[in-house]
Amino acid sequence: MESYEFPIEAGHIMAFARSLGDDNPRYFRDESSDAVDASPTIAPPTFAQASVRFLPKVPSIDRADESVAISNTRESEGESIAVVEGNQLHAEQHFEYRRPVVAGEVLRVTTRDGDTWQKEGRRGGTLTFKESFTEFVDADGDVVVLSRSVAVWPSRVVDAG
Repeated sequence: MESYEFPIEAGHIMAFARSLGDDNPRYFRDESSDAVDASPTIAPPTFAQASVRFLPKVPSIDRADESVAISNTRESEGESIAVVEGNQLHAEQHFEYRRPVVAGEVLRVTTRDGDTWQKEGRRGGTLTFKESFTEFVDADGDVVVLSRSVAVWPSRVVDAG
C-alpha cells in the first residue's frame, strides 16, 4: 500500500477551481479575512485527484526510460477515455465525500489495489482492467474522501485513425 501526505492549500484549491472554470466563491475565500461569516475555503468535488501532485514517485517522470504517450482524449460511446501513460487508459473515477475537504488540513492518502479482470476488446486483443481504492484520512483518523478508479491496458495499441 502506498501512503503519503496531501497538504490542502488555499492557493492550490483556487488554481484547481480556475482550471475548471468554476467561480464558486467557496473556492476563493480570503483566509486572512476577519469577517464573522468567513467560512473556510473548501475544495471542488474532484480536487482529491490533485493529490497525485504529492506522490512520492510520479510514474510519467520517474520512468523516463519507458515510452510515455502524450495525453490524449477520445470519445467512445459517450464516455471520455484519456490516455494517461504508455498504453494505459483511465477508464473510471468515483469519489465519495464524507465531508468537504478544507484548506489548511493535511490528509493522509493511502491507495490499495482492488480487483483485476479481463475482457475481449471489440477491435481485437484483450483488455486488462485494474481497480484501485484510495482513502483520504484527516488528522483525527476520519475518512474524508473515498475514491475508486479503474485503469485499462489493451494487449495491443490500436491506431485511432
